[in-house]
Amino acid sequence: MIRNALVICALLLGFLATHAAAQLYTKVSNSGQMLPDNASLGDGPNDWACTRDNRTGLMWEVKRTSGLRAASHNYTWRSGNTGNIGNTTSCSNTLAPATCNTEALVNRYNQIGLCGSSNWRLPGGAYNVGSPAASPNGELAVFYQNLFATDGVSPGFWFPNTRLFWHWTSTLDTFNFGRVWLVNFDTAQVFSNFWDFAYPALLVTPDGPDEPAPPEEDEIFHDRFEEPVLTENFDDLNAAGDRGWMVAQRSDPEGPDGWFIGIPAAFPAHQGAADSYIAAGFGSTTDGGTISLWLLTPLVDFRAGSSVSFYTRTLSPTVFPDRLEIRACTSSPCLNIPLGATATGDFQDILGTINPGLNTDNDPTGVQGYPGEWTQFIFGAEDGVPQSGTGRLAFRYFVPDGGSTGENGFYIGIDTVFVAATPAD
Repeated sequence: MIRNALVICALLLGFLATHAAAQLYTKVSNSGQMLPDNASLGDGPNDWACTRDNRTGLMWEVKRTSGLRAASHNYTWRSGNTGNIGNTTSCSNTLAPATCNTEALVNRYNQIGLCGSSNWRLPGGAYNVGSPAASPNGELAVFYQNLFATDGVSPGFWFPNTRLFWHWTSTLDTFNFGRVWLVNFDTAQVFSNFWDFAYPALLVTPDGPDEPAPPEEDEIFHDRFEEPVLTENFDDLNAAGDRGWMVAQRSDPEGPDGWFIGIPAAFPAHQGAADSYIAAGFGSTTDGGTISLWLLTPLVDFRAGSSVSFYTRTLSPTVFPDRLEIRACTSSPCLNIPLGATATGDFQDILGTINPGLNTDNDPTGVQGYPGEWTQFIFGAEDGVPQSGTGRLAFRYFVPDGGSTGENGFYIGIDTVFVAATPAD
């Protein structure tokens, strides 16, 4: 199978077409935690309830088919002593003892702390008669543009149950007393109408979801990685080299590429700047050769409790399977890696292999495929991580039949490497 530049571009474009939208929004749980893209709506604390627009930083409620957040509900507009108090029927009496007006809805969301926020409100900003594009400073108009007028974005995936109708903003039409600006999600119009009418309301908050805890705060790390020995995020590969990281190209035949800085167009880093991860790909060899590309940690003083954690991924979906070995050496300085794709030199001890069978599936466990999203792998004493001595750990990108004409190997990234041990007595 020949992979020329056009094929690679097509694969990357296909990946971006299916995943670019996923980078624009983040699903958030009822309790305010970030969720994976496949999360489902529900009432539990860990179920999906809100979505953050990562371009604006604003978090929006996601409507339901029934209950308090039902998309079918309508509200009169009210703020303070201004507006119409409404009735109890247009929102199925879900705000009782209050009536169905926007202020009562805002108060209820803040009372329950939807998605971990108590700062819910109607979307604000400035609006002009016309299309949403003509109101670039109106939060609801920008919401419409980002969701309904952006190529590759599926509105129903990020905001299911949203009614294609007029929705209230918080902005009064100062030239027409008693009128408030609205945005129509069906006809793409911005107009104002009297606050006595009942329309849907989509609430927003400037609060965002809680970010995932960094590795050192994870419960596993409290138990096993209490004292850091080595951390690396690959923000600067030259600086990583200065800190003692080393690489070795042992592919047969040797290709034009080695380890290189991550390509954000393929996928962004696990954390930090989009390109702050280390990557390798099929160009490490040529003409169906065997890739053997080594990444060595600085020297590490191993002791009881030593463990290693890192994140890795490939593209999803994948056509050309990848494989990664994790190896160890305790015979310092651990620099003997003989020429030849199959030689392992000082690194005879293998801790584990991600996608050992070179399967094309994306598997977050790394057993039946390579993960298609950033996935953490942890190896400890039970896996063979040395518990004494001085040595190195090694990541080996090891793929037979690679290169531009091979059947295997495409592109992987490694990020957020953490080597640690329990404190010495």
